[in-house]
Amino acid sequence: MSNYKHLTREERYQIQAYKKAGFNQAEIAKEVSVHKSTISRELKRNASKIHQRYSAKKADKVSTDRRKYASKNSNKKMTKNMISHIVKYIEEDFSPEQTSATLKIRDGFEISHIRIYQYIREDKLKGGDLHTHLSFIIHSREEHSMGLNIKEK
Repeated sequence: MSNYKHLTREERYQIQAYKKAGFNQAEIAKEVSVHKSTISRELKRNASKIHQRYSAKKADKVSTDRRKYASKNSNKKMTKNMISHIVKYIEEDFSPEQTSATLKIRDGFEISHIRIYQYIREDKLKGGDLHTHLSFIIHSREEHSMGLNIKEK
């Protein structure tokens, strides 16, 4: 991964133009000089889910926002005190989104709901029951998009 780099805005506009011109993903990858999996991942992550269309401008914004969010303090390591508050709210059947917001307002902790989902998954793998307080079942695709792809032993 030492050669890893983010796509530039210009590369995203190239992808948009080649896609509009009817090029397939392998052809676009060759023209933009990136691996075909990069194009596949870019289109999957950043194409409009509703309109099934790729917009370089929107893709660049989504990507930039995702990078900003990933580096926020809200994804920091959880302390024992923070964990006890999270467990309390989840056991009261708060969703991870509600828990994240409540922690910020009531308790002064900033932690993302995605990190809370990850914690619930870790708890489940250790034999815990926090996952039983969620109002829905997380499926593998959703787990992956939330960073929950922890291998079970």
